[in-house]
Amino acid sequence: MYTRKQGLLLLLSIFVFLSGLSLQAELFRRQEEIKAIPVRTAPVEVNDASLVKRVVSAYQLSNRKHLGNSMWQLFFDQRHKEIHQAFNNEQLDLDQTTFLLRNPGASDLFWGIDNLAKSILSLPQITSSKAMVDCSVQCLDALVRFGEAIGAIKLNNPEAYILSPREWDGLTTVKKLEDFLGIILKFPNPYPDEIGAWTPRGVVSYRTPQALYQAVLIKNLLKGIEKPRVLEIGGGLGRTAYYARLLGIEDYTIIDIPMTAVCSAYFLGRTLGENEILLFGEKCHNPKKRIKILTPDHFFNNVHQHYDLIINVDSLTEMDPNFAKAYAFMIEKSTPIFVSINHEVNSFTVKGLFDESRYLENVQRKPYWMRNGYTEETFRFKSDELIDE
Repeated sequence: MYTRKQGLLLLLSIFVFLSGLSLQAELFRRQEEIKAIPVRTAPVEVNDASLVKRVVSAYQLSNRKHLGNSMWQLFFDQRHKEIHQAFNNEQLDLDQTTFLLRNPGASDLFWGIDNLAKSILSLPQITSSKAMVDCSVQCLDALVRFGEAIGAIKLNNPEAYILSPREWDGLTTVKKLEDFLGIILKFPNPYPDEIGAWTPRGVVSYRTPQALYQAVLIKNLLKGIEKPRVLEIGGGLGRTAYYARLLGIEDYTIIDIPMTAVCSAYFLGRTLGENEILLFGEKCHNPKKRIKILTPDHFFNNVHQHYDLIINVDSLTEMDPNFAKAYAFMIEKSTPIFVSINHEVNSFTVKGLFDESRYLENVQRKPYWMRNGYTEETFRFKSDELIDE
């Protein structure tokens, strides 16, 4: 059972990170090695009327029954009720909903999935000059860490700190990554007030390097599979889906609760284009070419769906335990590969959900490269036991 105390601990960890109270402890290298330029993004003019209508329509068709006894119910009760009323009002105020979607930092729409939230940005210790510098250092440090994780940058070694620091700036880091990956990176910033580190490809905020890592991980695990199908449970803002598309993965589905689906639908519609997404309740000629953003009901009710890989990041252990078990039951029958990146602070673990599985073949477990306190687990299930599509 998810307790209020656990919710308070989660909120405290957010504030400690963002206020820079232990900056050096959060970094993967010496602070003097990171030459970050802090940036706070400005508003962008956009014509998004049709996208807003689609996002709101999909939300109104959805339901909230999968929140259960979880931190997400707590967040809804404390942060999202007024936003829900705005999106779900029969007399819809399009100006209001458009403002909410364009300016997430003016409300707590992103609370729990991203740092761009009013209750965080309103704290003076978050937006002070020092805090902005600290945040930019953390973000660029994480981008360098991503380079280390994939082998584009040589691993930092604290035992060699008697040597001169290796300095990293936004330009040098991005060039290293692009040379290794063979693509032009993009760091889209559709929202005002996003705080992070400057690069020639856009501002890098806290979750951007993590999404990059997750997308590359997906790509590597699917090597050799033509036109792979990927499902992400709990997609957050949709950054991992965005980078998976940048790496050539087209058939990508996100399953998420309605309030978070609003966030990923608008973000992906703005950054990739409206024609690249398919929302709950919509149909199109070739859905495999679009990123599909759907509800938990779609996953649970379509038992004959097969995916080459399913991934869940930072959410499964924060669900109602009964819903987490229901997801585990479906996962093991729907894919040969399941990737979990989660912490183990709450009452159950992801590994524990599969301890008695008769489909499980093996589990590879290691610390998550990109965030201390998280474990990265790759579960492999017997392919002959999977439900045929």
